[in-house]
Amino acid sequence: VASAAAHGGAVPAASRGDVRRLARRAPLSPNPFLIEAAIAATENKDAVAERLLLAARDRDPRSRATRFLLADRYLRTNRVTDALVEMQVLVGLHERGSEPFFPMLVAYARTPGSARYLKPFFKQYPRIESAVLSALAVDAGNADLVLSLASGRKPEPDWRGPLVSALVAAGDYSKAYATWRRINAVQSPPGLFNPSFAETGAPGPFDWHFPQTPEGIAEPDGKGGLDVLYYGRAHAVLASQLLFLDTGRYELAHRVADASGDAGSLHWVARCAEPAAVLPDVPLPVEGVRLGFRVTAGCNGVWLELQGVP
Repeated sequence: VASAAAHGGAVPAASRGDVRRLARRAPLSPNPFLIEAAIAATENKDAVAERLLLAARDRDPRSRATRFLLADRYLRTNRVTDALVEMQVLVGLHERGSEPFFPMLVAYARTPGSARYLKPFFKQYPRIESAVLSALAVDAGNADLVLSLASGRKPEPDWRGPLVSALVAAGDYSKAYATWRRINAVQSPPGLFNPSFAETGAPGPFDWHFPQTPEGIAEPDGKGGLDVLYYGRAHAVLASQLLFLDTGRYELAHRVADASGDAGSLHWVARCAEPAAVLPDVPLPVEGVRLGFRVTAGCNGVWLELQGVP
C-alpha cells in the first residue's frame, strides 16, 4: 500500500484481498480500517477515508495512529474543535503526541477567530501553548496575535524574549518597549531600568544584558553595583541595555569603587539604535563618571553600553 501511494499507483488487488481477510479474522482490530482509509485517501475518496478512520477509532479508541490521522483530517478540513479533541487524546496517550501538529497549529493560529478555540486548549496544555507561541514570536508581525493567545503564565520555552527581539530587529522600538513592559508587568517609569543591576527575571534588551566574552566579564555584585574584569586585549561590550527615551537631555552618573589597573579602558557609550550614531563615548575616571547626552527626533531607541576599549 505504501509503495503504491509513494509511486502514485493503484494498490494491487491481492493486497486489498489480504486486508479484507485480515478484517474478517480480527474484526475488532483497527488496522484493516486504517489500511483501507489510507487506500481511499490515495484515491482521493476523502469521505470514505474519514468513515473508515471513525470505524477504526470505534474499535480501538487508544490507537494513536487513528487519532493522529483523524486530527490531521480535521485540521485540513478546518474542523478545529474536532481536531483539538483528537489532539487532547493523543497527548493523554503520549506526552509528545501533539508535536507533529505544531506547524499546522501555528498556521491555524494566524486565521481570524482562532483564539476562541486555541485559548481553552492552551490552558489545558501549556507546553503546546509555549511551543506554538515560540514559533509565532520570531515574526514581529505576529506580536498582537501572540499577546492575544498568551495565558499569562511563565512559558517554557520562553517566547517573550524572542518576541521583543523580533520587534527590535524590525525597528519597531515603541511597540517593542510597550510589549516588554506588558509581558513583564513593569511599573517603573520610562528611562534606565534596574539601575541597581538586580535579578528581575525580565528578559532583555530593555533590562541589563551581560554578554559572555573571553575579553572580559561584568556581573552584578549583589549590593547594587557591578563587578567588572576586562583584560584589555580587544574591544568588547561587557554590559548593555536598550532604552526607549523621549527627545531631550539625559545624564547617567555613578561612582567607581576599588578601581585597579586602567579604569580608563572602560567606556560608557550611548548610541542611537536607528539611525546608527554614537551620542557620547566617555571613559571611566577613577572617582566616578557623568555621562550626558541628548536624544533628538528620529533617534529610535538608544543603546547604553559598557565597553572595554584596548
